[in-house]
Amino acid sequence: MKRTGFIALLLVLVMTLSLVFAGCSADGNYPVTVGHTKINESPVKVIALSDNIADIICYMGYASKLAGISDSCTQKEMAEYITSVGSETAPNTELIINSGATVVFADNALNADDTKKLKDAGITVITTLYPENEDQLRSLYETVGAVLGGEKDGREKGIDAFERLMGVLSDAQSETASVASSKTMCYLYIDEANRLCACTGTVSDGFVLSFLGTTNIAQNFTSGYADENILKLSNPDFIFFDSQEVMERIGRSQSLQSVNAIKKGNVFELKRADLLRQGESMVSVQAFLLSSMFPNFVEAPVEESKDLSSAYGITLKEDMSFKNGDDDENIVFIQQRLKDLGFLDLGEDAPTSYFGDMTEEALKAFQTANGLEASGIASFETLKKLFKSDATGIDGETYVPEVTTPSEPQTEATKPENATNPQTEATDAPHENGDYPITITDSTSYGYGDEHEDIMAIQNRLVELLYLSFGEGDSATTYYGAGTEGAILSFQESNDLPQTGVADAETLRVLFSSDAKIPQ
Repeated sequence: MKRTGFIALLLVLVMTLSLVFAGCSADGNYPVTVGHTKINESPVKVIALSDNIADIICYMGYASKLAGISDSCTQKEMAEYITSVGSETAPNTELIINSGATVVFADNALNADDTKKLKDAGITVITTLYPENEDQLRSLYETVGAVLGGEKDGREKGIDAFERLMGVLSDAQSETASVASSKTMCYLYIDEANRLCACTGTVSDGFVLSFLGTTNIAQNFTSGYADENILKLSNPDFIFFDSQEVMERIGRSQSLQSVNAIKKGNVFELKRADLLRQGESMVSVQAFLLSSMFPNFVEAPVEESKDLSSAYGITLKEDMSFKNGDDDENIVFIQQRLKDLGFLDLGEDAPTSYFGDMTEEALKAFQTANGLEASGIASFETLKKLFKSDATGIDGETYVPEVTTPSEPQTEATKPENATNPQTEATDAPHENGDYPITITDSTSYGYGDEHEDIMAIQNRLVELLYLSFGEGDSATTYYGAGTEGAILSFQESNDLPQTGVADAETLRVLFSSDAKIPQ
């Protein structure tokens, strides 16, 4: 009898434990509880209405989960490649519901009716507050990480990201410490009450300003706004401002014209929205601030001219040269580039492999516009300039293509019967052949901040495999930003590769193979 009773008790205990741990993931990551909200599994897609949360998500490497953002997310890469769902306060709820997102990050600006509508559709709405101190900011990183990656792994990733951010900012600050300590600066903006104000550099008011090593004269404005007399007496060496309205107001004050920053022209525009974000933007904003003040110590991010030859499908060689009368498959790519830059008008026709009068005249016009001898010959020097991203078009603008390649070139053997006169230079319209113009060697590797034409192919392949998405009308670029880094991290995780966020040779070979796996 005692044995029977023990077995019965054991069965009850097992059933109780089963109920207690029902729904828990084997790795202990889910469910995650945020306030009174429980999240039972890792969300595949999320919406970030808060531009600050979106900034943090990108810095943490979870950008591939962003299915939508609000109009307040003006960060370049997000605004170009992630779908907008409308305003932060009154978003398009139908668009959110149809996006497939299961979690929406919002702040207290989202109205109650929209919140209810989203919850009724089964979408979890997580409301976050803007951090006012460093502990709250760290906690925000932990919370976002837990929601996206789990109670254990995600929370740890959030902590790591926060500590990494603080380290990056501190290291950059130390580079200019020798010159920054003796300099003063301020950041000015006009508030809703039409008062001139200065950001203090606290966590809630332009935190990045505390990582410059300079003295922020905002501490002198005890009244809460930038008093003109105190601004003059403080005499800052550098002034950063939100809009031209700020400078117009300063310009109307005769007494402020003697301020060092004004006299020496050390005034720089920086949108306040960028200054207040607490994720990826902090790194780029700090770089802008430091390079503006100390250009001899910090190099400003400069967009270098990029080689676009592989994006067009042409391999440039030093002995390469084409002239009127030549027939070569590479002329297809030359004509396509001249067409893109506006020098060659083919109407509805596509490029051919024949170098005729039209090509010669177009090339002369290109050479003249780009400071080259107008020989009409496509020499190696001309071709190098033609396939550079900074090549000037007929309208004075540049043109960087999407990742497409021209159609099969028409050689003499493949020209249609009606093409009796090669000078017409007309064929079928170009089409995308499905191949990716990238050559992978053991040394091939791309990471955050890199710019290269191969990155367009990488982004398009990530889109094809559902790790990356673009906004309507957007396409791949040559820039390896947070979105690309996050997508590579997710790809590496799904394909059992080291999760570095770097597109190294090993990762790229798997990415462009038929064995590449879609998100798990």
